[in-house]
Amino acid sequence: MITCIEKALVDAHFEGRISPKDETRLRPHLPTCASCTEYYERRALLASLDPEALPLAERLGRGLGLVSGHAVTTPSGFTRPRPRLVVVTLALVAAAAIVLLALAGRNKPDDGFASRGGLASGAPYVRVYTSSGGAPSPLEDAGPLRRDTELGFAYESVEGKGQLMIFGLDEHGHVFWYHPAWIDPKDDPASVRVETGAGLKPLREAIAHELDGRTLELHALFSNAPRTVKAVEGALGGRRAPLGPLTLPDTTDVVMTVEVAP
Repeated sequence: MITCIEKALVDAHFEGRISPKDETRLRPHLPTCASCTEYYERRALLASLDPEALPLAERLGRGLGLVSGHAVTTPSGFTRPRPRLVVVTLALVAAAAIVLLALAGRNKPDDGFASRGGLASGAPYVRVYTSSGGAPSPLEDAGPLRRDTELGFAYESVEGKGQLMIFGLDEHGHVFWYHPAWIDPKDDPASVRVETGAGLKPLREAIAHELDGRTLELHALFSNAPRTVKAVEGALGGRRAPLGPLTLPDTTDVVMTVEVAP
């Protein structure tokens, strides 16, 4: 029997009447409560069988205020690829959906995004989600990546490394930064502080780039000490994909290669 008081929030979520405040309260609660997780999954199964049930994107949109994304203008005269960031409300929706998707796949699949050597115990782990045009879905289910697809990420830093950077490298040597985002060439943003320990945790922003290659090699650098984007690009030295894991002191590089649609 479900006795947790948050069960009422699960009901409100599926009925499309949950408030943004309660949706925000429910999201972090689900991964910590087995009874609510089980109840949510049963409601999700029933919703998938009910043609009149609210779809996931609409449920999240009602709870968190889904709005249209917009592009960040590239500084004039600046030629390196710049990201298009999703507005904050959409990023929150993406993050919420990533959490819920992660709940459904708590046992790590073999087609995830993991350090070289596979999913050995104690290895960091990253999952990638596409979020363009609706609710996020695992990247491996989406086929070749569209050139303007928004990507969201969830990670597990079981080695205890509390700094994370995620970027893509193509066969032309172009570097596309996802976390941290790099908008102004005068800046040198540092790695993102992340939680350590077991359990998938989402990064809040979903980000898109205008990709121009046919291959995107995604790198997730887990480290103890902060690094900056310019330092990492200096370590890349203009090399192109396929590159494989970077060898940097006190760093684990988790790598995934993605095909980009023509």
